[in-house]
Amino acid sequence: MSERLPHEQLPKRRVVLYPDPVLRRKAAPVGRIDARIRELVSDMFLVMESEEGAGLAAPQVGESLRIFVTGALDRGVPKKAYINPVLTLLDSEPEVYEEGCLSLPDVRGDI
Repeated sequence: MSERLPHEQLPKRRVVLYPDPVLRRKAAPVGRIDARIRELVSDMFLVMESEEGAGLAAPQVGESLRIFVTGALDRGVPKKAYINPVLTLLDSEPEVYEEGCLSLPDVRGDI
């Protein structure tokens, strides 16, 4: 089990669980990166780390915005934030990987 975060680093938000409607809504693009967005991203990292996740999308903390964060320092994956990401079709064959979702506890599947 990981160490607890110091009190001053506790996240302000919590993971939203399915079937919360925010998880089904189309997330809005981020128009401007301001203090509110920076605070949201910072809090998303804290939530992800406190829940021992490897990634987290803004709707998973109740914010219907096109933002997600990734990182697992214990596995050598640096922390990164993605704002208004765009999917691109790859020329190579996709790799199958088993993954879980913090908003769907105890559910895992191949993606």
